[in-house]
Amino acid sequence: FAVCLENIPILWSTYLLHYRTLSAIEKSTRYVKAFEYYQPENTLRPKLYDTLCEKRILDYTKAHAKVYNNLSSKLDPSELEKPAVKSALNARALDETRDLLPLSTLTSLGILANLRSWLNILTKEKVRNTTSIYTAELIDPLTELFKQYFPTIFSQDKLDYLTKAEDTIFKSKLKTESR
Repeated sequence: FAVCLENIPILWSTYLLHYRTLSAIEKSTRYVKAFEYYQPENTLRPKLYDTLCEKRILDYTKAHAKVYNNLSSKLDPSELEKPAVKSALNARALDETRDLLPLSTLTSLGILANLRSWLNILTKEKVRNTTSIYTAELIDPLTELFKQYFPTIFSQDKLDYLTKAEDTIFKSKLKTESR
């Protein structure tokens, strides 16, 4: 079953991408310049959040221009008139500077997984991130969507059972790691 998640923070995509039971395609900041970042409700974000995100994106934009100009200066000016050369320079500059982007930078992610995998992924993410914005704005709505369209597979008793099992496993793992 395929799902496209648009305009989610890069951080959220990394949470989902660590599962090996799914196939995913993400919009890469290697080829597309990023300008926007995730903005939770004002009541949920610290005052410095916007300032820091905007500064990181500004730093990224300036660094991109600097890298692009530096790479361009090493080429013959006639080469710079070729669209393929411009595109390659831009891609290289984006690749060199993307580590400056905040993890709140928006991305799009296409995920293909069977319904059993989705059930397990969503249950695990809910247990591991109980009170987070990530759970409230992505995991819970996805779970409700799957419950609506696949009520037999995403029945409340299955969700409760898997949540309890995952909670037990997760707490046990945390105890073991803290020793």
